Amino acid sequence: MNAKNDLFFFLFILFVVGIAWLLTGGPEKLTSRNPFLFPPPPLGTGTTYGSGEGWLSFLKGSGKEKPSTTSKTPGATSASATVQLRSSSAKATKPSEEYVTIEVKGGAVDITGWRLKSQITGRETTIGKGAALAYSAQVNPESDIVLQPGEKAVIVTGRSPIGVSFRLNKCSGYFAQFQKFTPSLPKHCPAPDEELDLFGPKNLPDACIDFIERAPRCQMVVSMPTTLPPECVPFITEKLNYNQCVSAHRSDSDFIEHEWRVYLNRPEELWKAQREVIDLIDTSGKVISTVTY
Repeated sequence: MNAKNDLFFFLFILFVVGIAWLLTGGPEKLTSRNPFLFPPPPLGTGTTYGSGEGWLSFLKGSGKEKPSTTSKTPGATSASATVQLRSSSAKATKPSEEYVTIEVKGGAVDITGWRLKSQITGRETTIGKGAALAYSAQVNPESDIVLQPGEKAVIVTGRSPIGVSFRLNKCSGYFAQFQKFTPSLPKHCPAPDEELDLFGPKNLPDACIDFIERAPRCQMVVSMPTTLPPECVPFITEKLNYNQCVSAHRSDSDFIEHEWRVYLNRPEELWKAQREVIDLIDTSGKVISTVTY
């Protein structure tokens, strides 16, 4: 009789333990449902694998759970925006030629204070501020760098040729006359003869007009023929330059370009030429995007 009571007591203990196990998740626990992980990026997706459906799945509803993913996936979102980090100069040999690109879609993103960090070497740097409208030969006020939908920022390791990070505009091509930029600046400046039609005197000699029509786009005229009539000089020197271009065209609908040039002001290269993994990290410490090459 005692043996029978002992058997009932043992079965009761098993029943209680079983109920407790079921209430704490049973076979549906993460450790038993998806016991393995794919390697994190760039070698894998970071998602769990396994069926994810135990024999008690009916107790939790018929819907299947979505697999988890890591925040290191390129193209991760910040607020309503999608941010993509790209590598563009893996074989650069100078800090002025080494750069990565941040592209934004879907919403505006303030990237000031975000960090770029190598998973391989641990080197990192912080994105600073820039001039939304830079002027030549003067100190430019700086503010946060905010990328609008469809815009990009070219993040160059070296120093700015004009002393500041800046947003491109239709006159920025003038900067490239005396400084080298990598990648090269677009030359969207109004042609000199277009400026002549808008702002030039109506009674210039034909020789002046001929010279201006032949003048290259996005360049100041630094040398004029001695045979050129003196009436030409005021227009050529005062109107065909960057600051005057900005003053005359800053209200144009196509004045603003969809690109920033951001400079980290580092004297040496940051990224490996190959087998590199770079994280873009926001101010909260979240990895927004990762590029691998």
